[in-house]
Amino acid sequence: MKHQLLNNVVKNKLVKNKLVIATITGLLSQGCLAEGSPWLAQPGLTSISLTQVYQSSDEIKKLPVKVKLSQNTSWLSINHGLSDDLAIDFKTGYAESREESGLTDTSLGLSWRLADEFIEDSLPTTTLRAGIIIDGDYDTGSPHAIGDGANGVEVSLLAGKVLQSWMAVSAELGYRKRTSGVPDDIFYSAGIHFLPTDSLSTSLSYRYTDARDGLSVGGPGFDGTNFNRLEEDVELLDFNISYSFNPALSLGLNAARVADGKNTANNEVFAATLGYSF
Repeated sequence: MKHQLLNNVVKNKLVKNKLVIATITGLLSQGCLAEGSPWLAQPGLTSISLTQVYQSSDEIKKLPVKVKLSQNTSWLSINHGLSDDLAIDFKTGYAESREESGLTDTSLGLSWRLADEFIEDSLPTTTLRAGIIIDGDYDTGSPHAIGDGANGVEVSLLAGKVLQSWMAVSAELGYRKRTSGVPDDIFYSAGIHFLPTDSLSTSLSYRYTDARDGLSVGGPGFDGTNFNRLEEDVELLDFNISYSFNPALSLGLNAARVADGKNTANNEVFAATLGYSF
């Protein structure tokens, strides 16, 4: 009798935690600047997200003249669970700035779960993600360019842990290698996620991108037409709130701001995401 009661308690906790993970996974897929999640989609589950992002800035750090920048980007993101430990993700879009427009860079990634916190209780869920970047169709070099115009590869290690049924934390550390003279990046992030109800979730994330080399605004080699080769370091704070209307349909809103950086615009970013899973 006691053994059966204990089994029921464990099963109920596992089901509840998996519901938490399903909610957080949907929440993370709505991060307008994020690529991966330590928690994978369930096997056979496909999630499609449409995101509209608006970002604007009136300053590029160290640039002696004021440059007003703005950009609208429409993103299509698809995630699919291949198995318990494998998932793929795809992201592409179209963007328009004050002077440029075109297809964005496209990313394709594969995530492999190395550790499951529900099986190895002492460890966080840990996932290795590897991806490729295919440069888009747009002009580069201008501060109004919609991207850096480079192919690339990236690899990152992601970790997450459910601390309570209403709270979880996650982190990512990765490296991005790119072509066309665009500097390589080390990037990392940390986030805390809250689920006050079964339908409502919020998160606050800190993201940092550290370019390993490159030009500086006003420095040797910089001529105003090679902004894509700058050593651009960015610290970003990103707040998300999302609501699930039902297990398939959700809406997410993001507000993000560049907190600090080097050779970067002081962007404010706003995004809305509509997600559907089947």
